[in-house]
Amino acid sequence: MLTNSRKITPVPQTLRRTQTQPCLVIAIAGLSASGKTTLAQDLSEELNSPLIQMDDYYKDIPANTAVESLNWDDPEMFHLDEWREHLEALAQGQTVQIPRYDFCTSLRSGSRTATPSPTIIAEGQFALHPNAIPDHHCINIFVELDIEAAFSRRLLRDTSERGRTPDSIQTQWENHVLPAWQNWVEPSRLRADLVLSGTANRLQNLQRTRQIVEKMRASLAYLR
Repeated sequence: MLTNSRKITPVPQTLRRTQTQPCLVIAIAGLSASGKTTLAQDLSEELNSPLIQMDDYYKDIPANTAVESLNWDDPEMFHLDEWREHLEALAQGQTVQIPRYDFCTSLRSGSRTATPSPTIIAEGQFALHPNAIPDHHCINIFVELDIEAAFSRRLLRDTSERGRTPDSIQTQWENHVLPAWQNWVEPSRLRADLVLSGTANRLQNLQRTRQIVEKMRASLAYLR
């Protein structure tokens, strides 16, 4: 739950499911550790929508591979086609088995069931990559954050959650994360319908996102 004294108003009726209501995919991209996952989780809870995270679509790494030498921040490391297919299947009303990825073993560790919903949240640094965006009604969001602040967040996250050492994180940041930012992530900002700050108030970002979702819903209803 959001730790804030302000109460969020109930989800408007326009965001609730009807039999004829088209599905919206909210794609959230941005620099690693920018705050996109926090926004995605907040939206998933607020809209009662499935959250599909691109990190679960990493490719399996063979045993005895020097993990530290791999470029985890390259689109080629992900099953982007599968990610896109799963989003499109959910948007078309199908139930999908979403993989779970274990960063300690660098392998998939099972799956979970995602069921159709009027809104689907899709989060990952390459969520606005041309090969990742589904052929469906989509709202593209980009979360931006200062490079130094993002590195501090990633250092804390990867040491506590992914069993990484500070030296390996620093090396990865300089050799992989920053080039990925320059080559793929930052340019994808141009595809965004909404740009949010990773340091802004969580409730403010949530409210701004809900506003654009309501506008999209209203536009789709008008076209029917």
